[in-house]
Amino acid sequence: MRNTIITLTGPSCSGKTTLEGLLKGEGFTSLISTTTRAPREGEVDGQNYYFVDESQFRRLVTQEAFIEHVRFGGNYYGLSVREAKRAFEAGKDVVLVCEPEGLRQISAWSKANDVRHIAVYVDNPPQVIADRFMKRAGVDVAEAMISKSPDDAAKVLKSYASRLSEMLSTEQSWAKLIKSEEINVYVPVFNQENQESAVEVIKAHVTGYADMRKLRPIRQVAA
Repeated sequence: MRNTIITLTGPSCSGKTTLEGLLKGEGFTSLISTTTRAPREGEVDGQNYYFVDESQFRRLVTQEAFIEHVRFGGNYYGLSVREAKRAFEAGKDVVLVCEPEGLRQISAWSKANDVRHIAVYVDNPPQVIADRFMKRAGVDVAEAMISKSPDDAAKVLKSYASRLSEMLSTEQSWAKLIKSEEINVYVPVFNQENQESAVEVIKAHVTGYADMRKLRPIRQVAA
């Protein structure tokens, strides 16, 4: 049976993490990333991330040890070939959340290594994304106002405002940047009403369902 990697790409707050959790409940597994950033409180090496310094990370890149790697927020992040092989040897297919650049790297690696890659794009209307983000940010901002100094609370608020601006500009253009032929499953709206349908269609791509037309289209559920 052919090994499979499912990638979930889309704007922040579109529902990728929720969909990842649903697929993990169906037997898929995620991979532990390698990063150069410092561990946060409570994080454990080998459980949350593999923590390495920048020189180690660069050496791993030259050794082609990563399926994909990116630089974000001044730190490097990568998914190792070793992690993927560990999952495949355990009989598990993989589900990953990634940005467009990671999608391209994973697609290229999969083709070169005879691994089936199923690319899923998860989207939602901008107003839905903004509403979800504001609810999430509201909790953090409120906690900062209670437990931190006014200056620190203001920094938290400014950070979220900048993040929202990026989400509604850069991330909203991702769907246009990714060629339509690179996407196997497009989820235009992801919510509680069509979660089951989305999972069903993705699983059908993995199992090679004989007649995809018999599946309930995600577009109809989302409309």
